[in-house]
Amino acid sequence: MGRSRSGEALDEPLPAIDVTARPVRASSDRRAIACLVLSCALAVALGVPTLLETGVSGTATPLPLPAPPPIGSCVLLAGDGFDLLVGVVPCDQPHDGEITMNWPAGQLPKASPRAEPNEYGYRAGGGMSRFVYFQCHGWNTEYVGSPEKTAALWVPAAPLYTGDMIYAPPSERAGSRFWSACVVRPLWELGGYRGTVGGSGADSRQTRPGQYISCLASSPSGTAELVYGSCAVPHRVEPMAVDYGVHEAVPESLALTECEEEVRQLTGATDPTYGGQLRIAVEDVRLRTLSVVEAAADNAGEDPGGDCLVELVGAGSLVGSLVGWGDRPLPLA
Repeated sequence: MGRSRSGEALDEPLPAIDVTARPVRASSDRRAIACLVLSCALAVALGVPTLLETGVSGTATPLPLPAPPPIGSCVLLAGDGFDLLVGVVPCDQPHDGEITMNWPAGQLPKASPRAEPNEYGYRAGGGMSRFVYFQCHGWNTEYVGSPEKTAALWVPAAPLYTGDMIYAPPSERAGSRFWSACVVRPLWELGGYRGTVGGSGADSRQTRPGQYISCLASSPSGTAELVYGSCAVPHRVEPMAVDYGVHEAVPESLALTECEEEVRQLTGATDPTYGGQLRIAVEDVRLRTLSVVEAAADNAGEDPGGDCLVELVGAGSLVGSLVGWGDRPLPLA
């Protein structure tokens, strides 16, 4: 038992002193700190990837690509096959063609279900297989339209056109993913027309670009060769309607009367001769390449028709189709 400074006895014993204990060194503290830092570093190294994985699980989604030009868009084209899109412009500005169908990136082009596809057969593995060769012709035909087949004497001349498949430019592609589209363009020449051909095949009285209409550039007789071309270039004759011969024979006078009325309807003019500047005729212009004797023999016992046409009287040339021209002055060159 111990005593206090005053000499009084204390109830609690004094603690024993361990004389064998060693003093704590500073190096032990450094090792402890190093172990702590190493543990933290390992925890960070193992934990950060787990944190970074949050929100990126699942299936990768490809980046969206630009959409193709809408159907009815008027486009500028380039390239040897006119299959390179240069740009989209308003249809009242010069352009090369019009979009008739399109497919976004990731979709394969398909033929129109209302058009008869071209099918070819080939042998594979001893059996016969079939595949469909796609063309834009069906989509272009639907876009332009076709005149209704009736037993009428005269059927308005249909637009002439061709078409191509165009694809997204390199800047709008991602590997094998890119959009594609069908485009209709004039048969005669590329470029420089205004307006649209859409629907003009079904609505024969709709104004359409002259590049889509076939006109007779020269008016020869005898054995000279007929020169056809676009109505957008100087010409003298425009076939306005065609006789497909699906009706009974009619007198020549009736054929001419109905031809004159057809021209009036197609041009929308009060006077379809435009004050006598045009001659309206029923004629098979093909016979102009024959001699008079040959033509008479070829046409013996048949209707005089084939074409209901207008021809410029006197010198000069017409430039542009007269379909939907109305009562404006003739487009003379």
